[in-house]
Amino acid sequence: MEPIDKVEIVLFILWRLDTWQLVLPRDLVVVPRGGPGTKDECKDGGWRTFAFPRTFKNQGDSIQFVNTRK
Repeated sequence: MEPIDKVEIVLFILWRLDTWQLVLPRDLVVVPRGGPGTKDECKDGGWRTFAFPRTFKNQGDSIQFVNTRK
């Protein structure tokens, strides 16, 4: 799996009862970029194992995704 290169965290700061309160989200969800990160991950049927961010038609389609991220 490819390392995560960006994490966004939403924080809420509220003025309440004459004081500032920091409100954190209850659940932190990290969504990886997804898809194959190398051409080798596409080989030997590996292209069939990916569903996020999309499925691939064949090995060539998967390799094109690695090259262009589209």
